[in-house]
Amino acid sequence: MILPADPATEIAECATCPECDRVLVLGHLPPESKRPFVQGRAQGWVLVCRGCGCEFPVRNSQIFQAAIEVPQIH
Repeated sequence: MILPADPATEIAECATCPECDRVLVLGHLPPESKRPFVQGRAQGWVLVCRGCGCEFPVRNSQIFQAAIEVPQIH
C-alpha cells in the first residue's frame, strides 16, 4: 500500500493510454469517458483518453495506484 508523504497529495487509481502514454486518473474522468466492461472472467473499464481521444479497455489488474496532488479549494 502506498502512503502519501505530503498532506497535499492523495492516492488515486490510474491507467495509461496506450496511444499517447498519458496517465489518466480514473476518479477525475467524466462519466462519458469511463464505462465498465465484463468479458469472460475479465473485468475493468473502457476509457476514453482526454488527450488523444483513444478508446481502450483496461482490466482491473492493469489499474495502478499513484500519488497525485490534491486540487486546492479556495
